[in-house]
Amino acid sequence: MFQQIASQIRQQIASGVYLPNEVLPSQRRLAQEIHVNPNTIQKAYDELAREGLIESRRGAGLFVVDRSRAVVAGQAEQRLGRELNRAIANALTS
Repeated sequence: MFQQIASQIRQQIASGVYLPNEVLPSQRRLAQEIHVNPNTIQKAYDELAREGLIESRRGAGLFVVDRSRAVVAGQAEQRLGRELNRAIANALTS
């Protein structure tokens, strides 16, 4: 579930729903909006932070990082997705 949430936020960042330096919804608020456990949101946010798409600013919340870093992370994710799809296709045809 947290991967789906992270994926949706990635798409929202890429499409400009969330702009650079814009604060993301709090973990609690987003959890209430989509009816999931706040820990699930935390896992999604942790994944996005590891990817360099968002950053925590002490006392202020979680923010979308500068586009240049987000673009690089998004490109890496796309490459990984293509490679994974290729590996799955190869496994299915073997």
